Amino acid sequence: MNRAAEVLRSQKAAILAKWELETRRDSLASRNQPERALQNLFPKLVDEIIEALECGSGVPSAEMRTEMARHHAALRADANHYDLAATIAEYTLLRNTLLDALREAGALTVGAFELVAQLILEGTTQASIAFAHIKSDQERRALDQNARLIEDLRHERALREQFVSSLTHDLRQPLNAAMLHAQIIARGPDRTAGAIAAKMQSVLGKASRLVTDLLDVTLVQTGHPLPMHLSECNLGDILRAVLAEMAALHGDRFVLTGSDVNGIWDCSLIERAVQNLVNNAVKYGASETQVGVHVLDYGDTVEIQVHNLGKPIPPEDLQRIFEPFGRAGYDRGLSTGWGLGLSLVRAVAKAHGGCVAVSSSEKHGTRFSIRIPKTVLLPATEGTACESHHC
Repeated sequence: MNRAAEVLRSQKAAILAKWELETRRDSLASRNQPERALQNLFPKLVDEIIEALECGSGVPSAEMRTEMARHHAALRADANHYDLAATIAEYTLLRNTLLDALREAGALTVGAFELVAQLILEGTTQASIAFAHIKSDQERRALDQNARLIEDLRHERALREQFVSSLTHDLRQPLNAAMLHAQIIARGPDRTAGAIAAKMQSVLGKASRLVTDLLDVTLVQTGHPLPMHLSECNLGDILRAVLAEMAALHGDRFVLTGSDVNGIWDCSLIERAVQNLVNNAVKYGASETQVGVHVLDYGDTVEIQVHNLGKPIPPEDLQRIFEPFGRAGYDRGLSTGWGLGLSLVRAVAKAHGGCVAVSSSEKHGTRFSIRIPKTVLLPATEGTACESHHC
């Protein structure tokens, strides 16, 4: 087999160049590898094969080839796009390139074929085992790291929710005290002081509602249901009260249709949800255009729709806006709100066994819908009012 060894020794550079060319052609993983990194320890493997062919009487110690195979596998495991199949393909292509060179030179004997095939198979096996072990270790470390990251995020979320809950509780007491003093001043004989007190009551009322919204959203985020106080309500009374308050601030631009429906709900929560939707329509809708509030009676369920014209919500934001602090993209920088209103709307619908939906386009405007059953039985299940209809 000395003839085979001489051929491989004299053509070593050409053999490796051909192998590299075909590897880059066939394997995406190898295309961006520099020459030295791609060939790696394969030149030494070829030297090992040449030495084995020269010995003729047996294969030299496998210890060095095993170490080379493991080193090669480690480099491939750390490289981009390499998988086990790509690593095996490199060895297979090297074997074929070596045998082609011997065949073309007329030096391919049965003994040379068997020896080359044996040594390449040995390298392939060792590299495959090492590659699999390394990848398994990498995946285990990645899972451990992800688990730690998830735990850190959960801890951070718990601390944030605890902070928000504590903050809202601490804010409530001074707000209630200030509201009480404003009410006392408003009842006094001084008209100027009364007007100031009325303004104070309005501002403090908004602050108090914000604190309540924040507390309720935090409650839902921590997995607790909204506290419910059910009673018989007339939806028309609730909607007319909300729109009268909004009309005093924004003029006669509100249209109400089909509102006189009775049901068993938490009247206060329904009122707050509608307030948030109407306020949203005023804030982001086209100024001086009508805001429509429509009630659709479906027998066992009722749907409240709030519609406005104006700039549509980007499609990618339609679901995210119901998350806490998740204002739409066009809203960022335009509003000083905290993005709690729509999250509360969804929480109210869910607490009543209902659902929320939104559609928005340049042509048809923006329409938010709340669908709830007329009679709520606690504990309510989210979406029960939406099974036969889509919001």
